[in-house]
Amino acid sequence: MSPRAEPGHARAATWLGVTLLLVGTIGCTRQGGTPSSTASTATTPRAATVRVQPNGVARRLHLAAGPVAAQFAIQAPAPPSHTFTVRIVAPYHADVAVWLQTWYGQRLNVLASTHDRAWCRTPAAQTVCLLPFPRLEGQRAGIWAVHAAKRSPRSAVVEITVTFQPAA
Repeated sequence: MSPRAEPGHARAATWLGVTLLLVGTIGCTRQGGTPSSTASTATTPRAATVRVQPNGVARRLHLAAGPVAAQFAIQAPAPPSHTFTVRIVAPYHADVAVWLQTWYGQRLNVLASTHDRAWCRTPAAQTVCLLPFPRLEGQRAGIWAVHAAKRSPRSAVVEITVTFQPAA
């Protein structure tokens, strides 16, 4: 047998139930509302809706405090006939992982952490990582996403440059 609720608690529970029911109803009716007057981009090709960072031009990502991630698009030329370099500049305190995602879903790991001393140097207040990649025989050209995930607590401005060059 459950303990008997006091009248004030029962009233509060009733109001809470009614409020949740109303909020849920409003959310449901908004989903099925009239379509917006703006054109849908559901069938628009990704390249037409995403700003693509030019080859060899650094992209500055302003990453807020706490764990946070960001991404931007690049145009990858035919990887079997190109090599590429990824350059990452971050504050020494930032712990950032970087990877590429092809348009067809292949994940290409670039760097697990900007604290990796095999690829990164900290000459002053900034860490500079330089990662050269060979020709990627099994990959295809197209719009790729560059992802950066910061795990460190402080905010950071991270600069990432992806440069493709024809293979020799």
